[in-house]
Amino acid sequence: MPSVIYWCDDLNVPVLSKDLGAKRCSSMSIARITRPGDVRPAFHADVEITRRAVINEFGSEELARLLIPDNEVILLNKIPGYADQADEVIVRGRVIGHRFYDIERRMWRFRPLYEGVTEMINRGPWLLGLS
Repeated sequence: MPSVIYWCDDLNVPVLSKDLGAKRCSSMSIARITRPGDVRPAFHADVEITRRAVINEFGSEELARLLIPDNEVILLNKIPGYADQADEVIVRGRVIGHRFYDIERRMWRFRPLYEGVTEMINRGPWLLGLS
């Protein structure tokens, strides 16, 4: 069963507890994350690595900036099951995809999940040549 993170939709930030968020936010959502739930903030270098991984997969810097926006809280959650390092990427309280290090290719890669694909289709079809 996945762990959860509460997200204040009004402020676009994670909250530490449902009770605290209920006092400050009119709308909260839940991000269901993979156990063990080792979440940390994405720092500048993490953001750049993740954007580069999106560019490696899709060839679009614009798409990378759409999925991994500037000036927003982005969280990374370490996940098991990959040969090397891998993280869930959480943006706006939603797990948009996995970034992982491909040891054979010696590069970071990105796999969008449902929320990330939805974002790509709804907000950026022209980035994928779909418009």
